[in-house]
Amino acid sequence: MDNTLNAIKKFKNTNFYFTGIGADLYSQNVKSKIKQFVKKNDNSFYFESLGRKMYISFLKNVSCLIGNSSSAIYE
Repeated sequence: MDNTLNAIKKFKNTNFYFTGIGADLYSQNVKSKIKQFVKKNDNSFYFESLGRKMYISFLKNVSCLIGNSSSAIYE
């Protein structure tokens, strides 16, 4: 997670949107890192949940999905 966040923070002209994560092992650690990142980076936003309808609309408007890409396939 640290490597991913360090890499994306270099893109100052790109917005990053994070959504809540599942109950996987160490998920709370990952969530904590994401929330810390969002606090420090004005171009980053965190949503605990977008809901299914908004998530689908959201996917139509993004260029890239990092993380649990199976959610994009499923939805």
